[in-house]
Amino acid sequence: MSARKNGPAPDDATPLFESVMKEIERCFRTKRLRPGSKLPPERELAAEFGVSRHTLREVLKALNLFGIIRSRAGDGTYVQRSLSGLVAKAIGLSALLEDVNYMDAFNTRLAIEPTLARIAAGKARREHLEMMRREIHEMELSLGKVQEYTRHEVAFHELIVTAADNPILKSVMTAVAGLLLEARLTITYERVDRDDLALHARILDAIEARDPDGAFAAMAHHLNVNRKYYEAYFRKKTRETESQEESAAVVA
Repeated sequence: MSARKNGPAPDDATPLFESVMKEIERCFRTKRLRPGSKLPPERELAAEFGVSRHTLREVLKALNLFGIIRSRAGDGTYVQRSLSGLVAKAIGLSALLEDVNYMDAFNTRLAIEPTLARIAAGKARREHLEMMRREIHEMELSLGKVQEYTRHEVAFHELIVTAADNPILKSVMTAVAGLLLEARLTITYERVDRDDLALHARILDAIEARDPDGAFAAMAHHLNVNRKYYEAYFRKKTRETESQEESAAVVA
């Protein structure tokens, strides 16, 4: 990264911190900074951006806190190779702050995961298919063993996301999966049977057959079958929350 002689354009209305953040964003947009790349020394960056090293350190602390960069003792500071976790955390936190309706989260999954299955049908590599088939086999062996079945069922869905190889959709799906995790585990506990296994096998069959439309339809069908379980779960959670709030109000 070559130094810019003048640094950020001065703007009395824009704090230096924000100005440096915009410069960092520009470096990402222009590919001067890439995933996994090492940042220049603080001295050089401060000169490039036209700010003090103290101001630069404050920006770098924020980026480290957000998980965008990481420091290696005695080696320097690097851009994280993947920022999907950052996006997932941001979406998850936003949902919590917005007091999200969790059926909206499920409907987001319903909108995204069939599309990921469609993409995976065209992009999945042999090793992805082998691992998916292995998880289906383990699910079958785990019938009647709820915890084991659930673990392999979740792994199967994660492999589809991986095989689709779309970083943006993966980030959103990771966030949604996190929001639905408690409900998903409970619901999977209730659905450990051969009918549920067959739904997953049908998804894999379509992906292995390189049938995008079939994979989309199979995933959508699987999720729609489970919709009523999610609805019942969230109705129960809502009643429990309302009951707790009423009890707390009485005590107060």
